[in-house]
Amino acid sequence: MEHWIGIDVSSATLDFALLDGKGTHLESVQIENDRKAVMKLMGQWSKRHGVEVGKSLICLEATGHYTLMMLNLIVGQQWHAWLAHPNDIQQSMGIKRVKNDKVDALRIAQYARTFHEKARLFTAQNLKLDRLKHLITRRNHLVRSRARHRTHITDLNRYMDRRLRTEFDRIDKRRSA
Repeated sequence: MEHWIGIDVSSATLDFALLDGKGTHLESVQIENDRKAVMKLMGQWSKRHGVEVGKSLICLEATGHYTLMMLNLIVGQQWHAWLAHPNDIQQSMGIKRVKNDKVDALRIAQYARTFHEKARLFTAQNLKLDRLKHLITRRNHLVRSRARHRTHITDLNRYMDRRLRTEFDRIDKRRSA
């Protein structure tokens, strides 16, 4: 690889760190967590530092749904993407004295450069499986929520006036339909 890119992902911002093939820190940038901002930055780095799709590895921590936009973009643009486990990155660093997003992005890039041989690249197939996992998780959440609601209503109905309970049952049936 000619370049190593570390990304620290948060809900509002993305912190990028760029290393060259020798491990020299070329640049760190914070941008909005937005597709257009990422595309603009990658274009700038392509011109300024010669960053190329097939010759760079982008590494980011698995931080749940915040990384989803980045993964879709990276994989869609055919970049080499590594979704590394946060514990692996932290254990590789030893004791840390400084903790901020800029430093974390640099550490992620350094981790990618050091441990690139154990990288499992994220692919379009992974994205499909990830989408399926999200759908299943959402369904499970809705099923549990519905069951909690039904239990709550049943408990309330036990001590409620009959006429009021009949009216609430009618409202609940309309809501469920």
